[in-house]
Amino acid sequence: MTRWRRLRSAYWPHSGLPTVPVSINVSPALCIGGEVHWQLARHLAHHQVSPDLIEVEITESAMMGNQPDVLSQLQKLKMDVLKVDRAFTNELGNARDGKIFFQAIVSMAHALGMTVVAEGVETAEQLAILQTLSCNEVQGYYVSRPVPANEMARLMQRRYLFESIMVA
Repeated sequence: MTRWRRLRSAYWPHSGLPTVPVSINVSPALCIGGEVHWQLARHLAHHQVSPDLIEVEITESAMMGNQPDVLSQLQKLKMDVLKVDRAFTNELGNARDGKIFFQAIVSMAHALGMTVVAEGVETAEQLAILQTLSCNEVQGYYVSRPVPANEMARLMQRRYLFESIMVA
């Protein structure tokens, strides 16, 4: 974690902004190798960051391969979030298979108690399809283009960008 991240996250509460977790993407190799837990614990202790302020994200590619080994590692690590790559999101409106693959990913993640985040959402059509597939959260240009840190305050003041995205 860089000094910049520590300063940025420390700035938010002092500005009256909500404290939000920082997401960490985990590689499939670390996930399958079972080293994620130890590396995260070491870095959290070193940087004195509360585990409540960290979200661990893995991509759907970490769920591929030898199914029993993958499910075992995911259960052992108790991951919170599964981020679905934009390649799957792009196929949602193009072919029937796109919805089927995405639904399979969502079903597996939900069965493991994970939140599903779809990357690369660029259209209202994609958002509507993701809502019908019970996707929990979305990222992409439809929500917002990347913004500099000093413009994040405006986005952070709103808990939900689209009321229809909320999942009970």
